This record gives sequence, C-alpha cells and structure tokens, in this order.
Amino acid sequence: MLDVPGPHFALSELLIILAAILCAARLGKARMWLALAGSLLLGVIAAIGAIRFGTGQLDAWADIHQAFSQIGGAIAMSLIAAQLLVLCISTGSKASIGIYGVVLASAALALLLPPATMPLFLIWLVVAIVAAALLPAQTPRTRVLRAA
Repeated sequence: MLDVPGPHFALSELLIILAAILCAARLGKARMWLALAGSLLLGVIAAIGAIRFGTGQLDAWADIHQAFSQIGGAIAMSLIAAQLLVLCISTGSKASIGIYGVVLASAALALLLPPATMPLFLIWLVVAIVAAALLPAQTPRTRVLRAA
C-alpha cells in the first residue's frame, strides 16, 4: 500500500476551489456576506491542499494545511451557519448583532484553542442544518437550494 496520496487528492482540492468560487459568486449576488466569507475560506483551505498534493510537497505543507483545515473549517462553518441564522430572523433585528458576537467568540476560541475546532465545527454544523430547515420557503427544494 502506498503512503503517498495520488493525484486525485489535488484534483479533489481543485474541485473544491471551483465550488467555493461558484458559491461565492452566487452568495455575493444575494448579498450573503457571511456565507460568502465562509465559502472563500474553504476555497483558501482547498488551495493550500492543492499546492500540497499537486507539488508533492506533502511534509512541507502538512502543518499549515492541517492548521488551516481544522481552524479555518470551524470558522467557515460558523460563518455559513450564522448566515443561515441571520436569514431566519427579521431584517434589522438586534439578534443579528448577537449572532455576529457569537461567531467572533467562536473564531477566537478556534484560534486560541485548536483542540476545540472539531466540537465547534459539529455545533455549527447542527446549527446550520436546523437554521436551513427553519428558513421560510415554499418547498423543500427551495429550502435546500437556499441553504447551498
């Protein structure tokens, strides 16, 4: 069995970059800035992985890729989930300020205490799923499309 990842690792990272760019373009048109930032952060993480696997410099990029994947992934998920929460509340609500505060606190915790990134990611994932389910929409299809 080989310990060196094949070229499909770099290809999958390139596809994630493409998806992040397409999502960011759509989110920008919809003025969903938090989700746009989360999407772009996931694209940056994938770009680091593409460089790592594409150049074959696995050891040289391992630490930075791992750090960005764990910390950046938790922050990106918090941004995407927060966007869904903001969409659930009424426009101009003071609750959105609280949401931004929780996202900042979550990002600070992820940066200061990297072992907390997995629980943070999972918590924000559950928040995103629940918020997407609560979004006012006419059909389940539009609810799923709006969450993407």
